Amino acid sequence: MKSITELKKERMSIRLTNPVRASALMMIIDLSSKLAKDANREVTEEDIVKSANSLVKETMKDIELFKNYSNTQADIEKLELSISVYNEFLPTLLSEQQIRDIVNTGNKVATFELTKANKGKCMAYYKNLSNMDMKILSKILDEILA
Repeated sequence: MKSITELKKERMSIRLTNPVRASALMMIIDLSSKLAKDANREVTEEDIVKSANSLVKETMKDIELFKNYSNTQADIEKLELSISVYNEFLPTLLSEQQIRDIVNTGNKVATFELTKANKGKCMAYYKNLSNMDMKILSKILDEILA
């Protein structure tokens, strides 16, 4: 992944030729820098990923608002382009089948049984695995525990 300095350089070099990407990069740079400043440290890759994830969620909400208030399609397309830029900084999540395989490796999760009462513990345990899509995991656990 690119460092914050590399992102700043890219943003400066494309600001006239690709203003939507430059704006999206600026949003990531600003939010990542704020996260690092609040923690009194340098910007890390984790800050960039957190920022991109947060920006995707915010932009999705903006798109829904724009659709409800009949803004132009051009505005919505710009927001969708921004999301595609933010997604470049997010890790690839595990597929549904990969998550099923992980969950189906046994009925025990860490030191507790996989039961309805322990669904929260299961979610917390699997959250620590890298690239876990928590929505898919929740759906799979609901199916198993039904």
